[in-house]
Amino acid sequence: MTLWQALHWREPLWLLLALFPLLLAAWGYFQQRSQAQTYADSHLLPWVQITASQHGWHKLLSPQTLWAIAWVLFAISLAGRAFHKPSPMTCAPPNSTCW
Repeated sequence: MTLWQALHWREPLWLLLALFPLLLAAWGYFQQRSQAQTYADSHLLPWVQITASQHGWHKLLSPQTLWAIAWVLFAISLAGRAFHKPSPMTCAPPNSTCW
């Protein structure tokens, strides 16, 4: 049995909390996009918008990104991992080792 087959969640619904930062990021993206479209005419938008290469590491290590990572780890810890342990009755010969 591999690790992925043995991994189970005690409370799997808590993993839905991990989607919250993704929803916030999507909402912020569309909010920022709509504000940019009202800020300038469409032919001037390339001059106003900042490209991904201009952000660099500052965007990757922003406080929002760090909070999102912490939030996902928090949701995983609430879900609580549990490994399936075989009962002693399912072990094969008496000399074999069980978990």
